Amino acid sequence: MKTDAPHSTSALKSLGEYALSSLAATAAQFVLRMARNVILTRLLGPAGRGLYGLLSTLPGFIVSFGNLGFGLGCYYLVAKRKRDLREILGNTLLYLVVLGSVLTVVGYVALQVSTPIRQDFIGGNHLTLLLLVSIPLLLAYNTVSDLLSALKEIHFANVLKVTFAIFPVVVLLLFWWVTGDALMAAIWAWLGTNAGITLFGMFRIYRRAGGTPRVSYPALRDAFSFGLRGNVNTWANAVVRRIDVLFVAHYAGMEAVGFYAASVSIAEIILTLPDAVAGPFLPLRLEMDEKEGRHFSPFVIKYILAIMSLICLVIALTGKWLVLLLYGSSFLPALFPLLCLLPGIVGLSLYQFVKADLYHMDRPGLISWVSVLAMVCNLALNFILIPRYGAVGAAISSSVCYLLSTALLLFFVLRHTGMSWSQALILRKDDVRLLAHHFRLWYLKRGAGRNQTP
Repeated sequence: MKTDAPHSTSALKSLGEYALSSLAATAAQFVLRMARNVILTRLLGPAGRGLYGLLSTLPGFIVSFGNLGFGLGCYYLVAKRKRDLREILGNTLLYLVVLGSVLTVVGYVALQVSTPIRQDFIGGNHLTLLLLVSIPLLLAYNTVSDLLSALKEIHFANVLKVTFAIFPVVVLLLFWWVTGDALMAAIWAWLGTNAGITLFGMFRIYRRAGGTPRVSYPALRDAFSFGLRGNVNTWANAVVRRIDVLFVAHYAGMEAVGFYAASVSIAEIILTLPDAVAGPFLPLRLEMDEKEGRHFSPFVIKYILAIMSLICLVIALTGKWLVLLLYGSSFLPALFPLLCLLPGIVGLSLYQFVKADLYHMDRPGLISWVSVLAMVCNLALNFILIPRYGAVGAAISSSVCYLLSTALLLFFVLRHTGMSWSQALILRKDDVRLLAHHFRLWYLKRGAGRNQTP
């Protein structure tokens, strides 16, 4: 099957417009996020940076395990236009109140258990309270973000993210200047940013609904029916991406966690580029028929793979100077974990796009099975590698599992479509010509519009 068949001009145009908006927002976020990471890392030092990384990981674990896939189910219903938005919004409000309360209680009970986490890392009642508040807030933030993406509110979401991207830097510096407590400053900045985006996002969804929200039990059933099948994927991925921090903390200490967190922070910033395209890609892909999608997805994936491979190569060559510039010589041990993460980052950059194809096929359960397999592989490798190699072992384990997940999902998609690996991944001259053609049409149309402006 050829992949250079005519693509949907409207889909490419929409993806291009959304992606440009997201990339512009990403560029602004990149600068501000990098500034925050540099300031935070230099203020806290290796051990303090490790503690912050651990504290910000725990609420994510609880939300990932307990969210029941509702956000994913609502995303699917909205993108496929299967349910009225007023029903979705009413169900969302009920879900956030009930499940947010339950998960907060779960978090409180978990913190009362005599565990190494509580004994060694939760330093006081004020910190415990903030940790518990972050659980329902993170649940709401994730759900609202899903709905905005499903509604294709990409431009609005980007404005929100850029507006609030400066908030953590300002709060961090102000709170630290007043109290001298950089850790508390970082936590308050994180909570305030999530709260602001959640509130403004919820108001936007309410405006789009155009009426009073109402609870619909059939819509709840449909959301959980799809979401629960895919929720295993969510929490299994959370284990793969977060459990290594706990392993490193247990086996290698907080300083090693700090080095690993520094390398992960650079890797996550690199991933903002494919994430900027993946956000609008999923709702567009869900709307397509199978024939159109078979040409559209490989076209996008090829460009993401080529660009991310080049970026990771540059990071590999300049990593030492990058770590020295950003974090200082005390964080040079973060370099080798960063290098070990880069192959996995290339694989992970494709994951969201391949997953979208399987969502379109109504196969969230298959994604979950692959995620469970990757999780088991990750846990086994963590047990083997982290006690011996510390942060480097965690990075190797993560890279292997990211590549495994993406390769397995792609294998199933290629079996369904009949494409070869080279057709799906290798950029060809025809793909370059096609993109150049669409860019030329867009440029000429924009120029014509300027000429007609009085």
